[in-house]
Amino acid sequence: RAFGQLLFDRAVDDLDQRVYGQAIPLLAAYDAPRCLALLCDPTTDSRFRGALYDVVTNDDTLLAELLKTPPDDRALIELASRRADERLAAQLLARLDILTVQNPDGLYRAAERQRNPALTRALFARYATLPEPLKGHAALLLEHTFNARIGNDVDAWTEWLAAHK
Repeated sequence: RAFGQLLFDRAVDDLDQRVYGQAIPLLAAYDAPRCLALLCDPTTDSRFRGALYDVVTNDDTLLAELLKTPPDDRALIELASRRADERLAAQLLARLDILTVQNPDGLYRAAERQRNPALTRALFARYATLPEPLKGHAALLLEHTFNARIGNDVDAWTEWLAAHK
């Protein structure tokens, strides 16, 4: 625990990614609550965020602990872009209207990772009102989620989804 803390303290003062790239996983292993607190703290150095998200998404226990309190929209997108998980897909679905407007590119990345049928259907149901980054990738997302080999034909997708409820 002391070594992990010492390494993290050094990482705070060191711009070398190799140092904090090793410090964050050690911190998570030896002081998981601190790791989660850093991730949830808006003042945490942005250099550490990617490593913190990676550690949390690769650890079932840390992810479960983090999801006890729903993460903010940015954290949800980051987590869901790194790991397919029903709990993350459900939270994306619940915040779909907000995320569609606030972060369409991030939402696409997250939906692509999730490949969740309910989430993909809900996005496609809003097709007419989707912003362009999402609208342009809707058929690709449908193809990756359902593997129906329909391509970019929106009308064919509408028919297929209606027939395959």
